[in-house]
Amino acid sequence: MSTLVIRNARITTLDPQQPHAQALAVQDGRIVAVGSDEDIMRGWGNEATLIDAQGRRLLPGLNDSHTHLIRGGLNYNLELRWDGLRSLGDALDMLKAQVDRTPAPQWVRVVGGFTAAQFNEKRLPTLQELNDIAPDTPVFLLHLYDRALLNRAALRACGYSKDTPDPPGGQIVRDSLGNPTGLLLAKPNALILYATLAKGPRLPIEYQANSTRHFMRELNRLGITSVIDAGGGFQNYPEDYQVIEQLHRDDQLTVRIAYNLFTQNKGREVDDFRGWSEILQPRQGDDLLRHNGAGEMLVFSAADFELFNEPRPELPPELEPELHNVVKLLVEKRWPFRIHATYDESISRILDVYEQVNREVPFDGLHWFIDHAETITPRNIERIRALGGGIAVQHRMAYQGEAFVERYGVQAARHTPPVKRMLAEGVPVGAGTDATRVASYNPWVALSWLVTGRTVGGLALYGDENLLEREQALRLWTQGSACLALLAVPSLALACEGGHCTGAGGGQLRWDASLRLRGLYYDPTRFGIGGSEDGHGLLRALASATYAEDSWQAKLQLGLHAENGKAGGPGRTDRSALDVQQAYWRWQRGSFHLQLGRQEAGYGSSRLLSVRDGPNIRLAFDGARVGWKGRLGTLDLMALRPVENRPGAFDDRGEHGAHLWGAYATTVRGQGAGQWDLYLLDYRREGARFSAGFGIERRQTVGARWAVELRTSAATLDIRAWTLATDTGWRWTDLPLQPRLGLKADIASGDGNLHDGRLGTFNALFPKSAYFSEASLLAPANLMDVQPTLTLRLHDAVTTELGVQMAWKHRRADAVYTTPAPLVALPGTAGGARRIGAWSPLKIRMFRSIWLAILASNIGTWVNDVAAAWVMAERTGSPLMVALVQSATTVPIVLLALAAGTLADIIAAQTAVPAWVRARALALYIMVFSAGMAAGGLSWGALAQRTSPELALLVAAAGAVIGGLLVWRVRIAGTEDLNLRPAGHWPAPELSVPVSNDRGPVLVTIEYRIDDADRAAFQAQMRALGTIRRRDGAVVWGVVEDVASPGIHLEYFVTPSWLEHLRQHERITADDKAIQEVLRELHRGERAPVVRHFVGGHDPLPKTGVPHHHSDI
Repeated sequence: MSTLVIRNARITTLDPQQPHAQALAVQDGRIVAVGSDEDIMRGWGNEATLIDAQGRRLLPGLNDSHTHLIRGGLNYNLELRWDGLRSLGDALDMLKAQVDRTPAPQWVRVVGGFTAAQFNEKRLPTLQELNDIAPDTPVFLLHLYDRALLNRAALRACGYSKDTPDPPGGQIVRDSLGNPTGLLLAKPNALILYATLAKGPRLPIEYQANSTRHFMRELNRLGITSVIDAGGGFQNYPEDYQVIEQLHRDDQLTVRIAYNLFTQNKGREVDDFRGWSEILQPRQGDDLLRHNGAGEMLVFSAADFELFNEPRPELPPELEPELHNVVKLLVEKRWPFRIHATYDESISRILDVYEQVNREVPFDGLHWFIDHAETITPRNIERIRALGGGIAVQHRMAYQGEAFVERYGVQAARHTPPVKRMLAEGVPVGAGTDATRVASYNPWVALSWLVTGRTVGGLALYGDENLLEREQALRLWTQGSACLALLAVPSLALACEGGHCTGAGGGQLRWDASLRLRGLYYDPTRFGIGGSEDGHGLLRALASATYAEDSWQAKLQLGLHAENGKAGGPGRTDRSALDVQQAYWRWQRGSFHLQLGRQEAGYGSSRLLSVRDGPNIRLAFDGARVGWKGRLGTLDLMALRPVENRPGAFDDRGEHGAHLWGAYATTVRGQGAGQWDLYLLDYRREGARFSAGFGIERRQTVGARWAVELRTSAATLDIRAWTLATDTGWRWTDLPLQPRLGLKADIASGDGNLHDGRLGTFNALFPKSAYFSEASLLAPANLMDVQPTLTLRLHDAVTTELGVQMAWKHRRADAVYTTPAPLVALPGTAGGARRIGAWSPLKIRMFRSIWLAILASNIGTWVNDVAAAWVMAERTGSPLMVALVQSATTVPIVLLALAAGTLADIIAAQTAVPAWVRARALALYIMVFSAGMAAGGLSWGALAQRTSPELALLVAAAGAVIGGLLVWRVRIAGTEDLNLRPAGHWPAPELSVPVSNDRGPVLVTIEYRIDDADRAAFQAQMRALGTIRRRDGAVVWGVVEDVASPGIHLEYFVTPSWLEHLRQHERITADDKAIQEVLRELHRGERAPVVRHFVGGHDPLPKTGVPHHHSDI
């Protein structure tokens, strides 16, 4: 029994109990022990073969959960790889070398692992370049899923001519005469590309075996020890598996392979799987080669393409019946299965089928997962988890990220795919490559993509919210993929044991915690009756534990809420000692679920039922919900009582006299009709207060997208209340900043007659508090609101929304109502004017910190800003907000100042200021002036709001007078004794050759000899001289000392041109000359300091004469 010991290593075990180790022992191909050097050597070191790792990192073997090794291995020796190349020129050199050594009739194939974005040239080879390199040898180049390039020899070999028709879903690009050019396009189906590739000659069977061995060794070199083969087109079982099975029989497999079978016959998919199920059983085989089930293609009608250059596909209606028949067969045969699905629309329809089959033939823990899932939504992630499935993700976005961003925008790409969300939901996730036709089989490219979020072309796709830590990514490539390959129960935690993944428990326990700190400031919210300013802080801390089994889960969430500094003390949703936020039990079986206990409930757009995230304490209910999800949509039935928040510990109770009964249905999102919410809600509350009276409020609410409330009673009042809401906009994704113009409009009915026995005030029941804006001031009751908006995407992580919101009461007689629920009528607001006010929220959504530095303004600008703000305040009623909007107009000037400074630096206008100083001076001047205007408008607008516009103008006028006197009387300190008269002591340099004024740059060196006793004085004078040099035009300045001859110091400085150096002579003042004279006195050389001038330029200088030195000091 042979034993191998690897010692002196840095081993990452991925075992939480022992994450790191130094040594391991391997016996007969199995890892039998992991631990410290001492323990392993003591237990296994005798007579073992020893390997000293010399401190290198040792990782578990990687498992690619989605690759095409069996098919890719057959042609590996034929393919040229451009993985990682940065130069298209290098790629073409490799192509030419391969053409020279490829014998007829073989082709040269460049298939997978590269994209045009990775090349510095940012392009593919041209057809002419391919034809020049290979006039006689067929060349086939496959680029992603979108195109293939064939040279003329390849066109001849394929038989493509003027008479060849375009296949369905593909295009043969032709010249003006109708002849194929050699460019094949997927429109949108890539079948034309793969069918053309299949026309190439195959290797003899013995060469295919050799090619597969080489491919496996290449995977071993990169750290891959096991894979799940996803099958493929033109890969039928058993004839196309002969090579891999022969290698298995000959004990020549160096990679463990679990393979899935891919349907081959469109329209006869059920026959394919029925036939295979008669000759293969799940898990049939051994550790090295084993059957893993069906997929990734189950039915051709469910195959959405992967080409992000094209619009999302509309899959045919036969998807559901065809997929239903295949999946039902697989479940009956207990065959595990996987399915290809790129888009969320496809996944929704697929899951509808799965849930329907599960109702007919329960899955009961049958292993299944979805491949790719780039655009999957959180709802469908939850559906996968509920049905016991998993997800296999690949780094296709590392190659297609640029195309995705071009079509769908930067924001859409930030969670494509949402890997972190999948993990947070507890869904088993494995990682892979989808090699070899498009992506690289190199796992480190995929690992880099998971950790950095960058494409192979360098484009940053993701923010921190979707990036994985290195260990997380490694787990996806080991334990995650092993779960999908070894058919482990997805709900089990996994532990590494002897090189395998085994169940470590009967359920899954997840922990979660969050902390929110929020600071709020409100200027007086008058609403026509006055008010006072308020600033306060809020704290919310939540911690939860969730235990999940296959069909049920239990959750406990505790919350701690605190408030500090609020005027009038804390409100009912501000403060609570430790209490139960949620505590429920949920059971799910197929399409049905039941949830009992204290729980949050959010539906639709959260306008009627929400978790109320704005206030400090989120809204929870005690009660029960029963749900069903089918092909047409979802239906929830509820019987709930809102929780009454109390300030003590564990004292929250269901609110007495309040209940919510109802049904809420959501249809499946369609292509044309969109998604509809339909609901019927019965709400009852005792002690309700409105302007029309108080009593028991009882409402039946029916709605379809827009909410309509119809009759019931509060005390003796019949209710006739309703609401309409819209948020409509248009985004120009092709323009800079991707502007979106939008219009939000809401109307919630009010009560026009307080004495007619009817209540017309709309009640949104339990809406999100930030109903109209983040300020969360008004409730949707007796309100008309219009809010035009402009949204700009300033950066991948920053979106700014500018808007002005105008609000009126719907009915003059009714009151203004504030948040949060239940409705509270603001005393003193009934009757009077209908206009409530206007405000301009500036919302900046940031994932990184941004600081705006605002400089002080001059007095004259303040006066101008206040005068303009006064006029606008009379029209809007809010001088502070008007001043803010007015000040914002200067922000573009500040930004343009940076570009202006750069431009001024390039254009070397000959003025009294040196070029480098001139650029910065101009930029700083514009930025200070414009930012000062912004700060002035805001500051003086705030003063006008807090006092009055008249007082603000008087103070500004007085400030202008005082400022003028200060300018007259106050002098800049330290300038009175300076002698700024030009010294004129520098003669023009004597030259041996003529030098043009624009030639440069110019390097000037001055050599000093300084005694050790004078070193400190010399350095002090040099620091002062350095300031002078930079002021007068030097862009680089410094002093160095000769290490071989201490005491020899060399000053050097650089100017942009010869003219700039000459102008330095004119700028030396008498005080500057005094500093230079001190330096000359410190110099101990036999002659004056040696000065040398070096002039750069592209052209050589004229023939030189005798070198000439002169003094520049």
